[in-house]
Amino acid sequence: MALPTESPNPSSSAPDQTPAQSPKVGFVTKAFASGLFSGFSPVASGTVGSAVGLAFYCIPGFERWYVLLPASLVVLALGIRASDAMEKVYGQDPAKLQLMKYWACGCLFFFFRRPSL
Repeated sequence: MALPTESPNPSSSAPDQTPAQSPKVGFVTKAFASGLFSGFSPVASGTVGSAVGLAFYCIPGFERWYVLLPASLVVLALGIRASDAMEKVYGQDPAKLQLMKYWACGCLFFFFRRPSL
């Protein structure tokens, strides 16, 4: 009877190595990238994400270019990092990633005049 040459437990051969942990996304990053968690909606997550964008547009003063332009640049800069973190956890182009949907919806309304309330 031959003796096995390798240990049946691969982790026992290298005691100083720890098993790789799955990447995690922080609460704020997940809230930002998923459109205030609209990406986790079980039905029509893209539509819910667009509704979040409309809600942002309804903030008084948000339709002005001098508010929308800097906000767009901030969302672009932070969105790249948040999207990268979400893709590492949920795979490429996950449905949970609603950043583009809710922000694009808010920006598209820039071209329409909001009626005075």
